[in-house]
Amino acid sequence: MSDSPPTARTRVPPPLPKGGRKPRRPRIRFRLFSRFGNALLGWEVLRAGRRTATLAVGRTALGGLLLAAMWALYAASYDQAAIESGYGTEIGKRLNRFAESFALTFFVVQATAVLLLTPVFVAGAIFEERETRSGEVLLTTQLTRREVYVGKLGARMVQVLLVVLAGMPILFLTQLWGGVSMEMILVDYFATGVAVIGAGVVTAAISAYAETLRGAILRTYGLLLLLDVLFFPASPYFPILMANLHWGAGAAMLVIYVPMQLVIVLVGYFIGQRWLRMAMLRQKTRLASKPGLPPPLPGQAGRRLPPLDDGADPLLWKELNLPGRVSLRDGVRAFRPQPATVDDRLEEMGLVRWLAASRETGPTALRYCALLVGIFLVVLMLTDQIPAHWVARNFGALALCWLVCAIGLSAATGISRERQKQTLIDLLMLPGPRRDLLRAKALGSLARGLWPAIAVGIVLVLTAVGFGISLLSAVLLAITAAGLGLFSAAIGVWLSARCRNALNATSAWIGVFAGLAIGTFLLAEANIGPVDRPGQSPRLDYPAWTRAINPLLAWGRLAFRYDYSAGQYVWGQGDAAWPVTFGDVAPALLCPVLYAGAGGVLWLLAVRRFEKEGRS
Repeated sequence: MSDSPPTARTRVPPPLPKGGRKPRRPRIRFRLFSRFGNALLGWEVLRAGRRTATLAVGRTALGGLLLAAMWALYAASYDQAAIESGYGTEIGKRLNRFAESFALTFFVVQATAVLLLTPVFVAGAIFEERETRSGEVLLTTQLTRREVYVGKLGARMVQVLLVVLAGMPILFLTQLWGGVSMEMILVDYFATGVAVIGAGVVTAAISAYAETLRGAILRTYGLLLLLDVLFFPASPYFPILMANLHWGAGAAMLVIYVPMQLVIVLVGYFIGQRWLRMAMLRQKTRLASKPGLPPPLPGQAGRRLPPLDDGADPLLWKELNLPGRVSLRDGVRAFRPQPATVDDRLEEMGLVRWLAASRETGPTALRYCALLVGIFLVVLMLTDQIPAHWVARNFGALALCWLVCAIGLSAATGISRERQKQTLIDLLMLPGPRRDLLRAKALGSLARGLWPAIAVGIVLVLTAVGFGISLLSAVLLAITAAGLGLFSAAIGVWLSARCRNALNATSAWIGVFAGLAIGTFLLAEANIGPVDRPGQSPRLDYPAWTRAINPLLAWGRLAFRYDYSAGQYVWGQGDAAWPVTFGDVAPALLCPVLYAGAGGVLWLLAVRRFEKEGRS
């Protein structure tokens, strides 16, 4: 046996086919979808299924709430004695009307939930890749832009559709009472599914331009309000309301609704696919257009950020000077004519900050036009062409929603985003107690509510001057806004300390406030009843307990005015006005106190939870 190493066997080339021709390469067929659409889509669906245990709990809770709402509607709409002693035909008609009203309420609430949840899940898909820097690795693979787009977007749409399908068994229970045809259910579900696709594509297109997750979600909400709510031919509520009259009318409206949504989907698809690579590789803060500039030293002013004083808190300074925030000084300075610089371009500032503070000609003209329109509306309100009481209840409620969302969404993405970017460990190594970091995040989120708070104050002052509300009502409404703002910041910080990433924290925050506003309103609608007082005409009113837990109902009840001719506080205008007593506003006064107390408890729980961060 030889000690020399064995020699490698010489490879023999395969024999040529008969005729001396080389074998033909197999044809590669173009397939739009593979087994899962593409490999990335299958992986994203699998990963989302493993990480969404809270979503399964949310689906179960959604089904339970819908079942409870159906029972509340049934119990509040009918008298049991009348049902047992009535004729069969009459009882059947009542049950049919109940089933129709519940089905309509179900699909309207479901469409609203779709428009609220889809931006959260879809926007998080792109920002997750950007903040974890895994998008760079994803784009080095052999996947095309179309496959990446369909994979990331399709997996998030599956999550939303699972929430939509969670209420289907409860809806089928209405078949026991009749009055709801299967064709109506199919038309409404088809309209809702199309709305999911349209909202997802719009969110993906906007996320390519947004700097932060919160900014992408808020901009998407604004665009969906224009496209899917105010622009009625493209609104899912259009075929749903028509199908409630007859399923054939709803199917006919799909002829208008589907092409409108198709145009939105195509435009959003081409924009989103074109900017997908930039969206995943884009940094949170854009680089300076002038290279070679060193960062500012402490005590010196930079190109964008104010100087950091020696005695200032660096954590709070960091939160108060995040990119995209427009301070009060910048907003007032934007109305003065000044020469524009390179820092005032859209590419440098972002869309919202560019419209609010850029010194270029275009945004400056838009701000002056908005100011003139606002002055014109104020004149109409002061001349009683627009009821001031109506402005206080409706525009004030919109400003309140803006305030709560601006504060809460910023707080919900504070700690969770630092954890997701793996910068939380560096912040925990700073000297000082850990609650200072939570305090800085909470104050930074409250600072985000500066402009919504100014909007709320302007509405209250103008409506008080126009005698739409009294001075006492304006003070109570301001206290209500402050209490809800503190609760929004506290629950946002608590969710941010508990959730692993910003997407889970944001979706949980939206789910909580959607339940507090929409869920309690449905219960209030189910339990509405007549109120008959001596010397007053009968009227319908919600139960007192609903005004203690629903912020919008509490806001509407506290918007009362003083009738100088009768010498008493009244609610409403004209013949529909009725005197307000302390018993009418006491539950509404309890609402801000209740939420402020809950906010304090959540703050203590957040501090206790954050003390264990990284130590267990």
